[in-house]
Amino acid sequence: ILSLILIIVVLILIGQLAKLTLGKRVIALTQKLLLHLPIVNFIYSTCKQIGDAVRSSSGGMFHQVVLFEYPMKGRYALGFVTNENKENFEVTEKIGCPMVSVFIPTTPNPTSGFLLLIPRENCIFLKMSVAEAMKLIVSVGTVLPGQKVPEE
Repeated sequence: ILSLILIIVVLILIGQLAKLTLGKRVIALTQKLLLHLPIVNFIYSTCKQIGDAVRSSSGGMFHQVVLFEYPMKGRYALGFVTNENKENFEVTEKIGCPMVSVFIPTTPNPTSGFLLLIPRENCIFLKMSVAEAMKLIVSVGTVLPGQKVPEE
């Protein structure tokens, strides 16, 4: 038993050492390789940007919850502001007004959805937290903000 415990401790120490020095070098080398492969570099860099945005220290990818008319007048959808597009880029120059990038998650699986560029004046900025809006979306509208999830 003592030998088994010693082997496990040695393996853990080797793993930690590899993670600190050799592991970082292997990860950096793998990233360089992936970024130089023709089709893989596009997929990898896109996934890496999304992952970095999700893990960002500024509170994550979603900044605020907005309400806007979608898919037609008189119907409303919830979305998450991903960027307020304060700097001019091709879309804002062509449209001629400030646009907000809004992600509309699908329900009940919020990992997929749609990106809409909506004029800022058409967005109703809500005080609802991102977590409350996510509960509303995942529950298909059955759990309202401030309401507790019903226990079964």
